[in-house]
Amino acid sequence: MSGKHRRIAEVPFDEVRDAATSLGYPVDSVVLEHPDDLAELDAPLAGDGTAVESAPVLPVPPGSRRTRLESRRQARRNRLIVVGVVIALIVSALGWSLLRGGDDVPVSGPVAAAGRSQTTLLMQVVDSRHQAVLSALLAHDTSAGGNGYAVLIPGSLVVNVAGVGNASLAQTATYSGSNGPALAVADALDVIVDGSWTLTTAGLAALVDAAGGVQVTVDTQVLRAGKAGSGDAIVLNPGAQKLDGVLAATYATYLGDGEPEAKRLARFADVLREALAGLPAGAAEHAAAITALGAGSTATMPFGRIGSVLDGLRTDISSDNLTVQNLPTRTLDGGDNAAVVVDPTAVADLVKSGFSASIPAKRANGAIRVLVQNGVGTPGLGEFARTKLVKDALTYINGGNAGTFGYQTSIVLIADVSVESRAQGKAVADALGLPQSSLQVAAQGQSLADVIVVLGEDFKP
Repeated sequence: MSGKHRRIAEVPFDEVRDAATSLGYPVDSVVLEHPDDLAELDAPLAGDGTAVESAPVLPVPPGSRRTRLESRRQARRNRLIVVGVVIALIVSALGWSLLRGGDDVPVSGPVAAAGRSQTTLLMQVVDSRHQAVLSALLAHDTSAGGNGYAVLIPGSLVVNVAGVGNASLAQTATYSGSNGPALAVADALDVIVDGSWTLTTAGLAALVDAAGGVQVTVDTQVLRAGKAGSGDAIVLNPGAQKLDGVLAATYATYLGDGEPEAKRLARFADVLREALAGLPAGAAEHAAAITALGAGSTATMPFGRIGSVLDGLRTDISSDNLTVQNLPTRTLDGGDNAAVVVDPTAVADLVKSGFSASIPAKRANGAIRVLVQNGVGTPGLGEFARTKLVKDALTYINGGNAGTFGYQTSIVLIADVSVESRAQGKAVADALGLPQSSLQVAAQGQSLADVIVVLGEDFKP
């Protein structure tokens, strides 16, 4: 965090320090500012002359013995909050997303600018357990003659799900609702995702049949497990051939023993490209083809808008303006198919080159990363907080549940009493509809979040 930490009373936590050090994150101590040294709060916030209201930050305890004891209890509670949050931050740091139903609105927040020319769509193919075996973030931009982009995303990508925590992208749709995967991808890449489109394998097969089949070069022998004792059955042999819907869906979702997930994504890309190129021209025709898929197709944006995106991509393919790229990742654990997280530097470059029109608008004082904990226990509270924060272009980080429930009032923890930290805390409190009296100071000696929030009963979804 930026700003000078004036360490009046330090409270070391050896266990937290050791855990952080083992992961490469220096955590020196947890620091609570002494209340007597917060006179600076009366200073103006920034050049606009706006001052923090006279709400206390770690309020000065009254003089009575009883109130002093209560103040100490509150201080101990704050220290426990910070310890829990630090641990949550260390665990959540495994995904770069923490370093930073039919409605025709972007599920990830405000658009980058008025008249935005790009539409983004998360397309997924799910198996019988409703886990995503294939995912691609599609985008069509109408500017500069039109161009398309497709980012292939492995299901093993670790993402952060509002109200849930870290999970693989493949798992998100099973418990986080129809918007869950798109929200997770939006947060992981820090881009606007306008909606999601989910197909069953039968739905993908029907889409291919609507395109009249696909001509692809099968890159491996595709096998299907036979009956016990009979061995595997050969479904496809390598070579150029035309596939009907069922065979195309089988090929697109196939992953042989020991193969990296990138192999399956490449097969999916080949099938998808050929299917889009073969569908009848026109957004209405594409929308009709999607509608005809019936139960094999569900979406969080109108089929008409999806039809426009797909028809735009069809045009991009015909003019050789479609770029297909794997999402840059790094392995979290050993092995080809182990869990992966985004590569932050490479993803930032990818977003700038392919999704510059879908970068969320930022506040004048920059993007603020906000870790949110549920201090009440009400299900879905974090998701409501995320919606409010993203609406104001603040970056949500899921902190899960607080160590204990029963917080009557919310707490907004800022780094220090600097102008910048106070401005960040004020922005977060305003976005969440919380009073300025919720601001407290808790410098942690780490930089994984700018502001930490513990939601209490006064938070209104």
